[in-house]
Amino acid sequence: MNKRRIVLKTLASLPFLLRPSLLKAGHGDCFKLKTSLNAFSFNEPLSKGEINLFQAIDYCAEQGFDAIDTTAYYFPGYPAVPPDDYIFALKKKAQILGLEISGTGVRNDFTNPDAEKDRKTFN
Repeated sequence: MNKRRIVLKTLASLPFLLRPSLLKAGHGDCFKLKTSLNAFSFNEPLSKGEINLFQAIDYCAEQGFDAIDTTAYYFPGYPAVPPDDYIFALKKKAQILGLEISGTGVRNDFTNPDAEKDRKTFN
């Protein structure tokens, strides 16, 4: 086997060696990579109010995903913090359906050229 193949095989397995928590036991000696669906996959229907995050959670459970990234800007009233009862209900629904919440992406502006604004934000 040439050196290039050895390097490629090693690089391909590196994520699993560094992050074993991404794996969960499957049948026998097999492992399954955990899957998560980002709510942005439903950007248009979520933005138009045709579906909500609870329905997105239902979809993830029906399709066999392990988790959902709820993406914060689909929460009612974003960028304001949603009410505790809304967050609790969302978390409870995910738990009942056996889903994890893998993240909640938020908007950011890492490219703001205004140094003074950055100082105020990060101090």
